[in-house]
Amino acid sequence: MLLCADGEGYANLCDLLTLAHRERLKPHLELEHLATHSVGLFAVADVSAWLHAGKPNVAVAALQRLSKYFEGRLFVEAVHHHRAGDAVIVEQLGALSQTLGLSLVATKCSAPRNTRRLYPL
Repeated sequence: MLLCADGEGYANLCDLLTLAHRERLKPHLELEHLATHSVGLFAVADVSAWLHAGKPNVAVAALQRLSKYFEGRLFVEAVHHHRAGDAVIVEQLGALSQTLGLSLVATKCSAPRNTRRLYPL
């Protein structure tokens, strides 16, 4: 997920969207485009799929690569969907972010409507 910090970030996000949709029916973006279009943007990276797949080294490599493009503006995303194994993955994400010196952020966090209780990460 990319978030704009300022006007330059918005312009870069627009450029990235344009680049991604060069092939109208097959949108894609090369990571190298981030090297020249990351100024003014914050990145929130979801690497949980690699942890679920038992590939923590791939998650680490992806975060290290992204941290070069988003120095000081990269965050590790943690989502707890209350499924089996989610608590372990969130713990792994916390440890991974700490090891790499990145901040961990909770996204899509919601509580059941009848309780409005937040769950600990």
